[in-house]
Amino acid sequence: MRSKFAAAILLLLSLPLHASEVEYTGAAPESIKIIGLRVPWLLDYEKPGPYNKVADALFSESPLAVHLELQPLKRAMRHFFEGDADCFFMGDTDEAYFIGTPLADTPIIVSEPFNTVNMRVFSFGNTEPFSSVDQITDKRVAVDLGVGGIIRIMQVIPNLTQAVDALNADQIHAMLSKGRAEAALMMDYDYALHAARHPEQALLQFDPALTVQKVQDAMMCKQTPRTETLIAHVNARIAGMSKSGRLVSILRPAVDFAHSHHKPSATAPTYSDY
Repeated sequence: MRSKFAAAILLLLSLPLHASEVEYTGAAPESIKIIGLRVPWLLDYEKPGPYNKVADALFSESPLAVHLELQPLKRAMRHFFEGDADCFFMGDTDEAYFIGTPLADTPIIVSEPFNTVNMRVFSFGNTEPFSSVDQITDKRVAVDLGVGGIIRIMQVIPNLTQAVDALNADQIHAMLSKGRAEAALMMDYDYALHAARHPEQALLQFDPALTVQKVQDAMMCKQTPRTETLIAHVNARIAGMSKSGRLVSILRPAVDFAHSHHKPSATAPTYSDY
């Protein structure tokens, strides 16, 4: 996610700390600590993307001060599940994440979703894309960390035999195009952001009829009176931005691309076709 989505303009209410943290001031002195999943070109302060703008919009004018720190997947999960973080931005309430953690019996509240994405099976070349998960169980499959990495995929597709972690869409495209992987699991939205940055690359293929998993990106928090106040504020912001069209304008062009991508045709599509 991207130079095309130039550095997100931090609102006047936010104060940058260092490259992975932002402080949003609030009317009350209490502070909410949020851990965000750092995904370059999607949500990242060095390589910002549309979710930077979403975070700015959701946490601006918050009734409570908000401290947002972005961390890589495993560190972010550990910080939220075992540390002192109040909330997880881009959280997933899949029970598999909670089993065996200190939060297994902790009440969790979740905001309304601000984006819906689909996990897809990607491949490279002009061959017919995979139309069933069963077709990749014996393949070497690159798993994007943006879908939760292998730890999550083995809960969704437990019979994968050759799954390997990939850091991002850039690495996945390289692995597929060079034959180091035969298939890849990645969110269509994340790939669309990658394709928008690299119109010179051959498009990866996926069957739009095959959705491995549908995921609603939202914020989840350990339930307390303070986090209930913040979630109510976030939900109000999401509703307002959805009604005004601002949310869609932030999330495009990737939404349009992801929803219009199709199987290969006699004339290979280019990015401009989308």
